[in-house]
Amino acid sequence: MSCTLSQETIANVIRFHGYSCPGLKIGMRVLELARRELGDLPDTRLICVTETDMCGVDAVQYLTGCTYGKGNLIHKNYASPVSTTWSRRFKLK
Repeated sequence: MSCTLSQETIANVIRFHGYSCPGLKIGMRVLELARRELGDLPDTRLICVTETDMCGVDAVQYLTGCTYGKGNLIHKNYASPVSTTWSRRFKLK
């Protein structure tokens, strides 16, 4: 899969994080795939659970709009490089 993020978006993610590193690039690729699978949704419809506090989480915040302050970015410190992203578009009965 080739990268679909624009050079400007990549530069903005790096600027948000503060520097370029492998963890940030992995986070960008993971979120690129999640956005492809979930479609173009408003940021308020997304929820992301991260199991690490490493660099990729900054890519999650920038590319999804999920933040701790809005309550749709949840951190579980399992020291595992896992991020789970889903949409609130489906309602349970």
